[in-house]
Amino acid sequence: MLAGSLGAGGKGYFVLDVTTPGSATDLVVTDKTNSTDADIGHIFGSPVVAEFNPQRSLQIAKMNDDRWALITGNGYNSTNGRPVLLIQYLTGADRSVFKITAASTGANATNNGLSTPRPVDLDGNGTVDIVYAGDLRGNLWKFDVSSKVPTGNWGVAFGGSPLYISKDKTGSPQPITSAPNVRSNKSVGGMMVVFGTGRNVTDGDRTDRTSVQTVYSILDETKYTLDIATGNENKVKAITSPAPTTVSERTSATAYGDLVPRTFVATNINGEGRSAGEVFWNMSDSQTELKYEGTGSKRGWFLDLPEDGERVLTMPTFYDGSNVLDIRSEVPASGGNIAEESCSQPTLEGKQFQTLMGIEFGLRPTVQLLDSNGDGLFNAAADKDNKTNRHTTDPGKMIKLPGGFKKVTGKETCPTADDCKPEFNAIPKPPLTINWRQLQ
Repeated sequence: MLAGSLGAGGKGYFVLDVTTPGSATDLVVTDKTNSTDADIGHIFGSPVVAEFNPQRSLQIAKMNDDRWALITGNGYNSTNGRPVLLIQYLTGADRSVFKITAASTGANATNNGLSTPRPVDLDGNGTVDIVYAGDLRGNLWKFDVSSKVPTGNWGVAFGGSPLYISKDKTGSPQPITSAPNVRSNKSVGGMMVVFGTGRNVTDGDRTDRTSVQTVYSILDETKYTLDIATGNENKVKAITSPAPTTVSERTSATAYGDLVPRTFVATNINGEGRSAGEVFWNMSDSQTELKYEGTGSKRGWFLDLPEDGERVLTMPTFYDGSNVLDIRSEVPASGGNIAEESCSQPTLEGKQFQTLMGIEFGLRPTVQLLDSNGDGLFNAAADKDNKTNRHTTDPGKMIKLPGGFKKVTGKETCPTADDCKPEFNAIPKPPLTINWRQLQ
C-alpha cells in the first residue's frame, strides 16, 4: 500500500495498491482528495517509520479489530476546523474511515487540526493500542484504540482531555506540527512522550522571529496489564487505580507546573579544526536528575529553544539506538520574493540545529558525542557540548550519523584515519558474553 497526501497543494489523502507493478486493476484503494469530507484538510508531515527499520511505516498498521488501516491526522484548514484522528481502513468489505474527534466544541474545535500521529504497540503483538498526536493549539492528545470493538470503545484518553497543553512563558499556546516519539520510563514505568513545537505553514510563520518554541518530554504515567477475559486474551488494558492524570502546564515564566526547565549555558563555543564554521552549546553542570516519585516529584521537563525563530518541524529520534534524543530544529529562511517564482536568495538564510539530550531527565549525554575542537578524539575537557549549529558555508563538509566521517575538502574518500575524522561519537556498546554448550 502506498499512501500520500497533497500537502499545501490541496486537501485530502489517497491510498494506492502497488502490489503488482504495471497493473492498473484495483489500483486506487481510496481517494479522499475531492474535498467533500468537512473534517479533512491539508495534511503535512513526514511519515513515521520504525526506529530500526526505516522501510516500515508505523502509520499503516493492523488495528485490534484485525483490519489494516492508515492512521493519520486530519490536517489543517478543514471546513470543520477541529482536530480529528482518521483511521482509514484498507482491508475488509467496508473500507470506510473511522474518526475520533479530539475536540468538538470550544476554542480547540476552531481553526485547529490534528498533526502527524505516533502509533504505539504496547504489547508487541503487531497491533496498535494507543496513538499520540498534537494539534495547532498546542494540545498533545492520547487516543485509546486497544479494544477489539471500535464503536463505543475507541476514543480520547484521560476523559477527553489532552495529556498536556504546550504554552510558552507568557501563556500563549505553542503549535505542534510534527509527530511525538516515545520511550518507556525506567524509573517509575509509564511512557515518556517527547515532542517539539513550532510550525512553518504560512508565509507569516517563516518570518516569525519572536515566538518561543519548546521541546517537551512528558510522562504518561498510565500502566498496563494483560486482559485475560474470555475472547480478549493477551490484550492490554490500562490500570486505572490509581487513575492516571493529565500533566499541568506552565502558566508563566516561573510557574512550570509539573515540569522542570532545562537551559543551555549562555556562552557558546566556536568550532575549531574540522568543526570550524559550527557553533556549539552545552548545558550547565548544576542541572540534575528530576524526581518522578516521592516528595517534590515531577512529570517531565522542557527546553525553550534559545535561537530567535527556532522551532521543531520533525519528529525527535533516538541517537544510535540509545535513550539519547536527537532533536533537529531550524530557523526557516525568510525574505526575498515569496509571492512568485524567484531565483534570488532569501534575505535571511535558514539555520539548522542538532541537540542531544536524554529523554528521561533532559540532561546532556554522559558520553561525549560532539567534537567542538574538530580533532575526532572526543576527549577534550571543553567538549561537553550537546547542541551544535549545523549551518555552515564550508562546501567540503558531509554529515553522516552516527560515527560517520567528515569529508576533507578535495577528497571524496577517506583512505586513512588522518584524512577523515569521526564527526560524531558512537554510543558505547556493552560487551557481549559468548556462551556455548558441549554436546556429548
